[in-house]
Amino acid sequence: MRKLWRQLLLLVCGCLLLAGCAGSGITTAGQPTIRIAAMSSTESQIMANMVAELINHELDYKTEIVGNLGSTPWSTRR
Repeated sequence: MRKLWRQLLLLVCGCLLLAGCAGSGITTAGQPTIRIAAMSSTESQIMANMVAELINHELDYKTEIVGNLGSTPWSTRR
């Protein structure tokens, strides 16, 4: 019975090890794409574009701006 549990544990550990090695990050050979989030305000959109240009220029990484994520209603309440 103990031998069966040991073999089962070894099988589970082996499966977890193989599953951990099958990540999508292993196959990417190019530069990473950095996603920059911005809210729907004009200031937030401008800042996101400025940060994207800075990253493109200084680090030569691809950037993607995820815009119009909404607004912050709790910051405008009185």
